Amino acid sequence: MTNNTYELYVLTQTPLHIGGEQEKHWDKGFDYFEEGIDNGPTTIWKVNERKVIERIGLDYYVQALEKGPAGFKEVLRQRGLRKYPDYCGKVGEIEGSGMQLHRMIAEGKTGFPYLPGTSLKGGIRSALFKAFGGSIAQNNDRDVFGQFANSIMRFVQVSDVYFDHPGKLYNSRVYNGHLDRRSERWEGRWKYRSGSGNNENDFQNDGFATTLQTVPPGQVGKLRLRLRSSDLAQYRQAAKEEQRKIDQGISRQNKRTIRSVPAKATQLLTTPSPLEYFFTALYEYTSEYLQREIDFFTELEGDKSDLILKELKRLQAVNSANSPLLRLGYGSGFHAVTGDYQVENHLSTLSIPLKFKKKRRGEEIIEEKRMKSRRLAFDWDEQKEDYRFYLLGFIQLLTPEAAAPHLKRQQKERQQKQATIINKPVTQEVSSAKLPAGTSTPDAKPKLVQKTVKQLKRGVKVLAIVKNTRGNKVIVAPQLEGHNNTNLEISYPAGVATGKIVEITVMLQGKKIIAQRGLKIIK
Repeated sequence: MTNNTYELYVLTQTPLHIGGEQEKHWDKGFDYFEEGIDNGPTTIWKVNERKVIERIGLDYYVQALEKGPAGFKEVLRQRGLRKYPDYCGKVGEIEGSGMQLHRMIAEGKTGFPYLPGTSLKGGIRSALFKAFGGSIAQNNDRDVFGQFANSIMRFVQVSDVYFDHPGKLYNSRVYNGHLDRRSERWEGRWKYRSGSGNNENDFQNDGFATTLQTVPPGQVGKLRLRLRSSDLAQYRQAAKEEQRKIDQGISRQNKRTIRSVPAKATQLLTTPSPLEYFFTALYEYTSEYLQREIDFFTELEGDKSDLILKELKRLQAVNSANSPLLRLGYGSGFHAVTGDYQVENHLSTLSIPLKFKKKRRGEEIIEEKRMKSRRLAFDWDEQKEDYRFYLLGFIQLLTPEAAAPHLKRQQKERQQKQATIINKPVTQEVSSAKLPAGTSTPDAKPKLVQKTVKQLKRGVKVLAIVKNTRGNKVIVAPQLEGHNNTNLEISYPAGVATGKIVEITVMLQGKKIIAQRGLKIIK
């Protein structure tokens, strides 16, 4: 029996985000700005603090920050920093708008995001729980894996995984289970602000959204996996020898100092084919996990759930015993990080919540939780002319043979990118402020504009005329060809005078035009 080292590869199947330090996250309006364009993605501009301080001075910069996001931007404008390229750098694009940008843990030299071995090992540990005998009845992980000194995971070593990619930004929103009190039926909705019950029927690409820096799908990185079968054999022999001495009275100690590794867990390292056992265990765990998630989204039907199910079934198709999938990192959720042993399926907590002990103001209380929310990243699929949704954190483990075509593709993409940079002509950047669609001058009356179905599915900015105010709702008529007689409601507690012209964002949901939250008064 020997220690085995395997040279493998990790392929990202969905966006992967491993959270960095909280203080390194970016706050919108201070660390970065968003710039949206009609029928297109939103550009993320990172503020270059050095440039700003050089231009306005450190004291003035600190004072500007104290004025809040709107005040900060206004101070910069007053000091002549009016265009984002003057004091910002473009770092990426997203769909819609986010509240905050979460940066991923990055390698110090290149600044590229990477997958730490500790995070990968945590995901592996969760996936192996059932294979090692974990269940609802046997839910003590120390009994399954062993305690720290005798844990089977001490004999499993994984390296960090580095990717040749600077990271890609994705916006993300939360899909939430909602109980309809009239029908007493659970359905899927989209969370639009913090707090219980703040859900809406229709998906929108802004609102309660978090922007994430990720390793995007399709990236390949090297992984070294070491399964220390020989070291485990030596450890087990030492444990037996110590027990023999205690039993025969040879040892002065009356209790063991070398504890045995749980027998079922040792199968990983005592089997004739450790890698095959390892891959099969991950495959079987993820296969069951994916089916449970498919059942969840099938039962909790809602807007865009069909697209989410399509992605889940794609993952189900690529998962195999030769190249297993594994889920880890931010957004992977309760079921993925606990080994998924506490429940029979992913719907059971809707009727029977899990109970957790928690201390509040010095008193121990029992808190009930229904595991009914899922965070999903999304972007725009140009070919399908619709949004695409990703369940975060799915990676695939590959042998060198299985990784070969992906490495070849990645190399080809890298060469094409380098050729584009070399052959790109030098052009003078021209910036011009554009008026909202339907206007030519500030005094012009709004004209009806035409938009394609593709544009409307993605969401477009159009002008609208305020027809009425009803409570905290403003009723507007979009100046959109074929829909100008449609009245749309937008929440705007401050109210807007009848006849005012506002800019709104509209989307096509099925055959229905809806307005996203928020409006901008034009005149």
